[in-house]
Amino acid sequence: MSTEATIHDTNIPDPDDASLLTPEDVARKFQVPRTWVYACVRGRTKNVMPHVKIGRYLRFEEDAVRNYIETNRRGYRGPKQPGVN
Repeated sequence: MSTEATIHDTNIPDPDDASLLTPEDVARKFQVPRTWVYACVRGRTKNVMPHVKIGRYLRFEEDAVRNYIETNRRGYRGPKQPGVN
């Protein structure tokens, strides 16, 4: 049996833009260690990163993670908007 046949016989859907992110995806996207992602969901910090548990697997909605990052932003205002002082 070829690898292609094995992949196409699974019930796992192909990821798309609306898919939930894995801890590895979150770490890669925000350029942080995977251990940082796990630490943020353990509840040992003031602000727990929003996540979904599917069995023993953690998954994240991209918008919720972005909001978490924005909420915890300190001392950085981002790029200046034209016409705004």
